[in-house]
Amino acid sequence: MSNQDNKSHLLEAVQLAILFDGRTDFELAKAIGNVSVGTVCNIRNAKHIPNVVLCERMYEALTGVSLADFDL
Repeated sequence: MSNQDNKSHLLEAVQLAILFDGRTDFELAKAIGNVSVGTVCNIRNAKHIPNVVLCERMYEALTGVSLADFDL
């Protein structure tokens, strides 16, 4: 199994949203709520893979897009 098989498009979207957001890790942690500054920093630097619930919360807080809008 290659690294490509373990790639998370949601995590990449969160990392890009963090990058383009422009706020500090502290400001992002406060905006997301119930997440530490260290967690935001580690996700930004690809040193931590959050669980899917946190990843979804972060994506929604950073982009304003709710994943619940994608009815499957």
